[in-house]
Amino acid sequence: MSVADARALLGRSLVGRSVHSIEAAQLAENEGADYVIFGPVWVTASHPGVKPAGLDALAELVRSVRIPVLAIGGVTEARVDEILAVGAAGYAAIRLFE
Repeated sequence: MSVADARALLGRSLVGRSVHSIEAAQLAENEGADYVIFGPVWVTASHPGVKPAGLDALAELVRSVRIPVLAIGGVTEARVDEILAVGAAGYAAIRLFE
C-alpha cells in the first residue's frame, strides 16, 4: 500500500515508516511518509543478534531527511537527551515503558 493509499484509507492520520538506512529514509520521505522510525540505535532484546546502528548513524540519518526521525532500539531514560541532541524528533520504546 502506498502512503497516499494509506492516507486515503485513514483520513488525515500520520503515516510513518520503519527504516534501517539513509536510503530507506529518503525513499520513505520521497514517497510521502510523514516521519520515519530508525533503529535499532543500540542493542535491544527485541532484536537479538542485530547489530545496532549507533548514535552517529542516527545523527547522519536525521541530517539526510526533512521529515521527523524517531529513534528506536535500546532506548533508556539516560539516552533520551542523546537522541534529542543529535536532532531526532523523539523516540519509540517498549521496555522503557514497562
